[in-house]
Amino acid sequence: MNDLKTKTCLNCSSDLLEHQNYCPNCGQKNRKVDYRLRDLLLHFFEDYFAFDNKIIQTLILLIKKPGQLSLAFFEGKRMSYVLPLKLYFFVAFISLLLMSALDLFTFQSQDSFVDGFSEGIEISYDSSEDSGGEEQAEIDALGLDVGKDISYVLKEKSALFILFEMPVFAFFIYLFFYKKNRYYTEAFVVALHIQTLFFISIFLGKLLGMISPMASLFFILVYLVYATLSLKRYYQNGLVVSFMKLFAIQLLQVLVVLGITVLYIFIRLYSSGFTQ
Repeated sequence: MNDLKTKTCLNCSSDLLEHQNYCPNCGQKNRKVDYRLRDLLLHFFEDYFAFDNKIIQTLILLIKKPGQLSLAFFEGKRMSYVLPLKLYFFVAFISLLLMSALDLFTFQSQDSFVDGFSEGIEISYDSSEDSGGEEQAEIDALGLDVGKDISYVLKEKSALFILFEMPVFAFFIYLFFYKKNRYYTEAFVVALHIQTLFFISIFLGKLLGMISPMASLFFILVYLVYATLSLKRYYQNGLVVSFMKLFAIQLLQVLVVLGITVLYIFIRLYSSGFTQ
């Protein structure tokens, strides 16, 4: 790529000196580029994801020392590492992209749970057809299948749950570590870093799960250990206490997901006129 400096900033039209590599007014790099496809891709990663040595350095610290990246952020070391929210969406985007390339749009750890859970509901619900009588006939007339609705919500919307349940996860962390006199923002950053590692774990579990079915289970355990160590390091709790709090948080998350699922089904039933 041949970069040629200009005498005038191409972005804000400020005058530039020959030795200036960046515009002192707007900060844009002083270069005139022949935009080939390669250059466009490089700019995409540089401008939006800061895809350089910083991302590698950030991922190394994230994986090597659970909880340390969160501590570094609140210690003011924000230029040395990728910001938490940008890191989270970058890793989530790459992980989901790679998993979609494998033609896998849901996560194996969730699939196994969801398949068994939804199948059990569908079987038990179908078995009530003989005894359901008029109520079952009304449901059939409305075109509803409760078992399939649950399966749809849990399986098809699982990625959305993971992406957008962050505030809830952070709130539970904040709630369980309230006595530490921490702010919600701190819990949110800790949650972002934990969930970032979760995306890495589920991708590796999916990838290696093609070789061994036990790989997915292994990386679920890796995530649980990592999350426990992150909470321990950041909030300065004991290992057992941190694990018990994490277990309670995960349990509450499951209840929230099930609650949303039930609410979705109720709304469908209500909008279809079943409650009339």
